[in-house]
Amino acid sequence: MANEIENPPDGFQMTELSPLPEEWQVVRLGEVCSLSTRSVNPTDLPSMRYVGLEHIEKSGGIPEKSKV
Repeated sequence: MANEIENPPDGFQMTELSPLPEEWQVVRLGEVCSLSTRSVNPTDLPSMRYVGLEHIEKSGGIPEKSKV
């Protein structure tokens, strides 16, 4: 597995998180979204990406399995 991380597959770049597609950037969540304290029904805003507290781990990460 270490070899896989050191040498990501073609089309991927190594980041501080893991190998990611070359066209992706690693950014802080606050750089690409805004915090809201109001109640939101995600189905009312189908064109927007919704990340609720239930999607965020205690460590601050968003699990890959999350369907956000």
